[in-house]
Amino acid sequence: MFFKDHPALVTAALSALLIAARLLSIARFDVSTAATILQTSGTATAVAGTTLTLLPFALMVATCLLAVVVLIDPSLINLSPGWAWTLFSLALGATLCLTATALVVATVAVVVVVAVIGRYVRRNSRTVHIAEAVASSRLLRIQLTVLLVVAAMTPIILQRPWLPVQTITMTDGKLRVGYVLGESQGALVLMSEADRSIEFLDPDNVKSRAICSGPPAVSGALRKAPQLEFRGSFLGALLWGRNTPRYPPCPKGR
Repeated sequence: MFFKDHPALVTAALSALLIAARLLSIARFDVSTAATILQTSGTATAVAGTTLTLLPFALMVATCLLAVVVLIDPSLINLSPGWAWTLFSLALGATLCLTATALVVATVAVVVVVAVIGRYVRRNSRTVHIAEAVASSRLLRIQLTVLLVVAAMTPIILQRPWLPVQTITMTDGKLRVGYVLGESQGALVLMSEADRSIEFLDPDNVKSRAICSGPPAVSGALRKAPQLEFRGSFLGALLWGRNTPRYPPCPKGR
């Protein structure tokens, strides 16, 4: 098959597709805005930013998948039990250390559920072959495909950009809230937090800039959907307690 014969090419294509999807979701699927983000920030920044925001979710998915392998169906992935447990331990440790507390709680909850199911299966001397069950059922294949698409698109669409949202005070007293993408021909390139439109500001008219936090302004079908902005981590709270970055809320009515 093509996928097996050209793994590097397939990986590069999937990575490019992932970055494009992330840029479009940040721009709320406006091509001009997405192109401006890429042009101003640069390809390297887009790649690094996408990796930075999606890595916690990738760790969470990997941990849950490996939990299924070691606790329910060892035949799901062609790994020896020793390697499977080693990778599961590493993934779980990375999730605990590198992801936000909310993701840690969700991951631990999934692992506990998987462990309970696995214990039930072993106590009843049952053998589970997930791959065979999915291959033999069209309904399961459809459900698994939908689940994978939803799991992949949720962090891509609902997360904020990798840049910090800022409050910009102009010399005339007006406030602007958005993401500073960089500079272009001497102008400050700002993407609005409210509608993700692009604005070019004269640096001489900028009085001050400050990072802020808070839920974004969203309307339409996603106005009630959670806007993912995970901050902090279990490791950070354990090592430094409350001495971690905290920013004032963004101004209202922007």
